[in-house]
Amino acid sequence: MRYKKTLIKEAIILFCLVIGAIYISFKNFLLFHVSIELFSIIIAFNIFVIAVNASEITENSNFIFLGLTYGFVGFFDLLHTLAYPGMDILAKGGIDLSAQLWIIARYIESFSLLGFVLFWYKDFKKSNKVIYIYILVTAILLLNIFYLHTFPACFIERIGLTSFKIISEYIVSGILLIGIILLVTNKQKLNSKIYWFMLGGLGTTIGSTISLTFYTNPYDFSIIVGHLLKLISFYFIYKAITKTSLQKPYQSLFYELNKTKKKLEQKQNKLLNVAKVLFVIVNTEGKVTSINQYGCEVLGYQEEEIIGKDWCDNFVAIEDKKRSREIGKKLVAENLESVECIENNIITKEEEKRTIAWRNTILRDEVGNIKEVLGAGIDITDRKKLQEQLVRSEKLAELGKLASGICHEFNNQLAGMMGQIDILLLKNKQDKISLTADAIDRLKQIKSNGQQAKKIAYDLMNISKPKSESISAHDIKEIIDEILSIQQRKLEVENIEVIRKYSSVPKVKMNSDELKQIFLNLIINARDAMGPYNGGQLKISVQEVDNDEIEVEVSDTGIGMDEETKNQIFKPFFTTKADLIQDKFDQKGNGLGLSITAKIIEKYNGSIEVKSEKGTGTTFTIRIPTVNLST
Repeated sequence: MRYKKTLIKEAIILFCLVIGAIYISFKNFLLFHVSIELFSIIIAFNIFVIAVNASEITENSNFIFLGLTYGFVGFFDLLHTLAYPGMDILAKGGIDLSAQLWIIARYIESFSLLGFVLFWYKDFKKSNKVIYIYILVTAILLLNIFYLHTFPACFIERIGLTSFKIISEYIVSGILLIGIILLVTNKQKLNSKIYWFMLGGLGTTIGSTISLTFYTNPYDFSIIVGHLLKLISFYFIYKAITKTSLQKPYQSLFYELNKTKKKLEQKQNKLLNVAKVLFVIVNTEGKVTSINQYGCEVLGYQEEEIIGKDWCDNFVAIEDKKRSREIGKKLVAENLESVECIENNIITKEEEKRTIAWRNTILRDEVGNIKEVLGAGIDITDRKKLQEQLVRSEKLAELGKLASGICHEFNNQLAGMMGQIDILLLKNKQDKISLTADAIDRLKQIKSNGQQAKKIAYDLMNISKPKSESISAHDIKEIIDEILSIQQRKLEVENIEVIRKYSSVPKVKMNSDELKQIFLNLIINARDAMGPYNGGQLKISVQEVDNDEIEVEVSDTGIGMDEETKNQIFKPFFTTKADLIQDKFDQKGNGLGLSITAKIIEKYNGSIEVKSEKGTGTTFTIRIPTVNLST
């Protein structure tokens, strides 16, 4: 409101000056001309001086460039004023000399304004070199006008303006019009006040140049109009540069800083989103103050729907609310920098439960007081599902083997019973024994029931076997990378370096879950073989061999195996893992992982081999046909 009142006050003053200038023009034209020009020159030099002294204030080198160039505009306008008929200060060149100096000033002004708009906020760092060019051009023009007299004539007595002068004014107007188009096109990049002042300056400058294409003598009314418009245009440029960007530099500085901040935030968010990491910041009251885009995507909310809300109350699953609050309080109360990785469940907008592995750390203010808590989380929902699927498949495999054994024994007993019934019926038929009709019927009923029991046992054996699932084309490298991503945290904690060596290979047609199970089993075995926290290298290579098979080698630098162990590793329930080795679900090694892996590979007409020596590590080599031959 205060700024608006100031503008109104200045507009009234400017209006009074214009009315006064018009009055003076009818009383004493020379005084009018000198007054308008000197006022414009003072503004130009004022802009120049402020630009020189404000280079340390503003970060926008284009403002400095425009301010410096207005020093040259003011210089030629001063020469134009001194050369005007009636002044008799410079060499007596008449109105032609004055018009020549005028047109030079307008060319410099138009090109400077165009350059300013064209390179707005593009960090025009070569402004110093441009100034040297301006100095050189100024020297050449002065030499041509005052000594060589080769500069084209702009006004001829008793004839009026020359074609050069008129065409030049239109060229200047065209340059300024291009500047207006660029200004309007890039409106969103400019501070609104700067935009309107620059637009007013360019527009009135065009009006000034057009007006000065009509006069036939130094005292025409078109000259009055042109000089008044020039005065107004200088006022607008002055406001744009000094008032908005130099006398109040914080407006432009904040504008530039905000742009830089937004660019950095966008770049940071892109990196965080690519890394698939949730970043949530909550204050000491537990309310969300910031969240990245990926976090919003996982939760399914817009950012404004999350900011300001209590994190535990609105987004943490009921069973984890209490523990999450206790961890936050512990961080603040015990002044801890961070806590170990924890897992909890969050609830999305669609009421879906997602499991996140968090690492929390505190953020401090300038004096070291705890201000906020930063949580960095990774969505491990799919990873846990895959691990649970592996556990279930191993348990089902055990149950299947047990069920298969029971059914086999049950069938054996049924076969013996039914065999005895057949002998009795056969002897009765051969008259070796005598059975009543009722006994024969009962034996036949027993045999029928036995056959039904045999069928049930056969069906039970089929149920215990894995069901056939969909088969489709898969990129083995993508599957391996997915499993490595699932195991990444454990591999990093145990200081295991992963080395990939991938060649371009065709896809294989397999069931995706079985393919994942193969490499999950092998990578877990390799990790366990290197022992917790001992470190080592896990090397995985993929290549095509014999034009119809893909060969995958999984090597570790672990404890290795002796010959006896190698001969038994693919047998069910054989394990060399110590009792203390347990997975995420407290499941000890049960010796089914490699057995299942071998059966899956065999199912797809592939092969698996192992090379190992005690103390030198182990290499599993898998070969899988690129075309599935299984029917």
